[in-house]
Amino acid sequence: MNCRKLFCAFYLRQKNYRVIEIYFKDYVHHNFKPPTEREIELLIQTLHRENADIIGLSVRAGGYYRMASELTRILKADFDVPVIWGGMHVTMDPENSLASCDGVMIGESEATICELMEALENSRPLTEIKGLWYKDKDNRIIRNPLRPLLENLDDLPFRDFHSHEYKYSIDGNTVKRGDPYSDQTGYLMMSARGCLFNCAYCDVSALRKVYAGLGKFYRACSPQRVIEECLYAKKQFPKLRRFRFDDELFCMNDGYLEEFCRLYQEKVRLPFEILTDPRVVRAERLQKLKQAGLDTIMMGIQNIGRINSKYYNRHVGDEQVIAAAEAIHKVNIKPCYQILLDDPHVGEDDNRELFELLLKLPRPFDLYLFSLSYWPRTDITERYIADGSIRPEDVEGHNDKCLKQFRVDLTWPRDKNRTFWYSLYTLLSKPVPLCIVKAIAESRWLRAHPEPVRMLAQLLNFLKLAELAWQMLIRGELTWNTIKRWVNLDSLAIS
Repeated sequence: MNCRKLFCAFYLRQKNYRVIEIYFKDYVHHNFKPPTEREIELLIQTLHRENADIIGLSVRAGGYYRMASELTRILKADFDVPVIWGGMHVTMDPENSLASCDGVMIGESEATICELMEALENSRPLTEIKGLWYKDKDNRIIRNPLRPLLENLDDLPFRDFHSHEYKYSIDGNTVKRGDPYSDQTGYLMMSARGCLFNCAYCDVSALRKVYAGLGKFYRACSPQRVIEECLYAKKQFPKLRRFRFDDELFCMNDGYLEEFCRLYQEKVRLPFEILTDPRVVRAERLQKLKQAGLDTIMMGIQNIGRINSKYYNRHVGDEQVIAAAEAIHKVNIKPCYQILLDDPHVGEDDNRELFELLLKLPRPFDLYLFSLSYWPRTDITERYIADGSIRPEDVEGHNDKCLKQFRVDLTWPRDKNRTFWYSLYTLLSKPVPLCIVKAIAESRWLRAHPEPVRMLAQLLNFLKLAELAWQMLIRGELTWNTIKRWVNLDSLAIS
């Protein structure tokens, strides 16, 4: 579990609180291992040495829930201090989360944690702290109302990457002092919160329910504030080579883009990448972004129009997807298309139709193949439980599939039909002549015996991984941390 910046450390440090950040276990792609006894021992020793009087865990996804529960049990046996949880999973499933800890912070918690610390410091009651649920002395659950959404994101401080003396990382049975991300070459940042759309499989559909009536859901930082954070990151990370804006949807307002592109090109001057949606892609917008430095764009396709509309609340036709892909190709920006697989409602004909849709997209392109995860309270989770497509134990939090199969790994056990088509999708993103891919698609024998196709796809995945590593090395973007987190030869998910 990565207990990362639950308390918005700089926010608290501005209030003169001493905050210790412990990065406990690092995420490793499809190969995340639970903490060892030695790592837990090191965590306890570090907390004792720093004399912790409140412990916070960030439970950022349901796959970490059981691990967080066990770790909390161990910590509470050794420390007589409150253990508070926050994070995305807690916001979507506060009741079950609170069964394992003393309190949970729901939603945007920058102000919540500050008010909690002030209340504990001054022995004031916790009943007025919005966004906090906790157990009282009689073990009753107190459910305070949520606080309204923050209207102006410019009011938030930057993430604190400079207070190295207050940071530790524990992994590989060792503890190290300092920020473990100090050598990063790519800076992951958010320039907005929320999303304009409401896709049924996304955690956004759960968050919209949580935040209903509490303010404007989609908000973006001003272009000036975004540029200030970029300049801060360049100062903190001497090896920095690129930015990735990890917003659900990068702001495509034309006036916003005009100002952002002008400032970024003038002051930042590094390559960057964004996430977008076919419904907002326009060639003229892409051209402005490219001139500013955009070199990679990730766009959600998810599935064919019928599946998107019927199950995912994504009213995007196939022709709209093709038009967006052609606009990206025309501007000559590297496209990475996101596809959502392993849906129980998708059959043989749907898989073939998706293959035919991908055939129509201009090459080259990369594919990010994702396995459908069922997050608590999302629209698709509630719908599929109701119609019997999935069981309650399939929901993240009851299992940890997202740690093992968030991105599709072709070695994961699947039926022959899915193995065949998923392997074919992978071939489409490689320099394999289309005539060969089409011939494979028409082979009845290979559909009945897909293992040779899967092996070919895996071989090409391996070669692509080597090529990607070489390109990153040339650009100065390859670090040991990058290798450790993403290279898992037993479970390649490069497409």
